[in-house]
Amino acid sequence: MKKVTLSLIAPMFLSVSANASVINNLNGIDYEWMEMSETLGLSRLQVEAQLSDPNSVLFGYEYASRGLVRDLFYSYSGWDNLSRIHTDPEVVSGLDRLIKDLGITQTLSGESLNGNNPEIATVKYQSAIYGRRGECVSDGTDRSTCRGLIFGYYDFNDNPLAMYQDQQAGWDPLAAPQPWGYDVADNRIASYLVRPAVSAVPLPASAWLFGSGLLALLSVLKRRKILQK
Repeated sequence: MKKVTLSLIAPMFLSVSANASVINNLNGIDYEWMEMSETLGLSRLQVEAQLSDPNSVLFGYEYASRGLVRDLFYSYSGWDNLSRIHTDPEVVSGLDRLIKDLGITQTLSGESLNGNNPEIATVKYQSAIYGRRGECVSDGTDRSTCRGLIFGYYDFNDNPLAMYQDQQAGWDPLAAPQPWGYDVADNRIASYLVRPAVSAVPLPASAWLFGSGLLALLSVLKRRKILQK
């Protein structure tokens, strides 16, 4: 997994860039996950309104299914069948990478944390909703969604000490998913959005020929200008 900034640059005349995202290979398919910062504080209805808007950075994405979120979690860290706090080094380091790759939705720090444990400087949260309609139903309709919650305890050097993972957040396929209100707008909650990663499309030969010809013409004009001096 790696964080990348997707961009398409055509010679001389085109430069288009997209916001940072994470490319992740799951089951042999490359997926592109939108960072938390783009959906933080937006309700599901607000997000869905932008998924089909060509002018939105969310255009082309969709809410990740419960299974895909579970696969995403597993690609970073194993599940040891324990909910709540984890101190296993592999689990801690894996979830730390997940939090840093997709982003943080809330950070807590201050003296109140030190009173519980002097080693803890901050607690970093990744709280986001996901699921296709009908996957996490709590009110008898399809207007519910799932909620994933992962957070970590960090020391004063920003090293992870322990991580929280809950089986209802998508880890355990046998556990009932944690339902969440459909139209939640909370500045501490984002969304897990995904789409198949699209490889850079090569420019047609005519574009390269045009660019090469333009460069050659500029070179000739520059040379003539030098000879005239």
